[in-house]
Amino acid sequence: MTAHEYFGCRVPPFDSRPDPSVFFAGEAYEEAVSTLEFAATQRKGCCLILGESGSGKSTVLRQAIHRLRTTTHILLVQSIGQPRDALVGVAYVAGVDTPPGSQHFDEWIAQTGREPHPRLLLVDDADELPAGGWRKIVAHLASSCATDHPVTIALCGAPTIRDGLTKPRLMRITRRVFRTCRLPRLTPQGVRKYIETRLRCAGADPRRVFTADAVAMIFRMTRGVPAFVNQVCDNAMLEAFSEDRKPVSAEDVARAVYAIAGGGSGARRELDDGRSSPRATVTMRLPECVESPTTPESPSAVRLASEASSRGAS
Repeated sequence: MTAHEYFGCRVPPFDSRPDPSVFFAGEAYEEAVSTLEFAATQRKGCCLILGESGSGKSTVLRQAIHRLRTTTHILLVQSIGQPRDALVGVAYVAGVDTPPGSQHFDEWIAQTGREPHPRLLLVDDADELPAGGWRKIVAHLASSCATDHPVTIALCGAPTIRDGLTKPRLMRITRRVFRTCRLPRLTPQGVRKYIETRLRCAGADPRRVFTADAVAMIFRMTRGVPAFVNQVCDNAMLEAFSEDRKPVSAEDVARAVYAIAGGGSGARRELDDGRSSPRATVTMRLPECVESPTTPESPSAVRLASEASSRGAS
């Protein structure tokens, strides 16, 4: 038995990989996905999806692919690791339920230009895109002004993209921006809804998985960054599972954060079963924007749990 099965989940609810089946349709996220849908079907020029690292940008793109792939030709480009003078992505063919394949941007443009389906270029981590990739995009925009079958371009990345688009060589992109969507950090209520939504989508009863004080501590430790919420929730469920205890408590959260920071973990049961491999998150150092945890056995950790419990009761 795995930790997520122990808590009644059919699938891992807090996996680090984007999973459309447990998508959290918060206001900002649903707006971003709907904007991509509208822009693609109406063949708008360009959209910007902006957010800090871990804000859920890649999840938004995956959800858009999930909704559009039956009607739209899509090329998903991961900016990191791109060739210097090329633009290569994963192509999803409209209405074809086959595994996507790698394709160069120029080939994709030529191949899909003869078909009536809308075309959508998704660029993830666009702030990391090499100069050659930007040149490809600008050149296409310059040549497609007079066409009645343009490609909608969605640039997804850090807020600094906006500053980069003010450069003269990229002004052609700026003039084509239809809409900009921003993904802010989650509020305390947003974190609670985020956790509840993903647990329900995975088939579990949220009331039986995390206590209110545990959720309050998760917000405090992650400051509302979705990727860190996933990381802490996943490890906290492991901690409770290792002790055969339900629901997850604030103390389990404190232990999980300590384990993520490299302090070791007591969650060994799932690994001892031989069904799971050690997760990279267990030994990762927490990013700077997350509070440094204290040792769970120390009085300060107990105090944190007590404070979270008091806030939950109030």
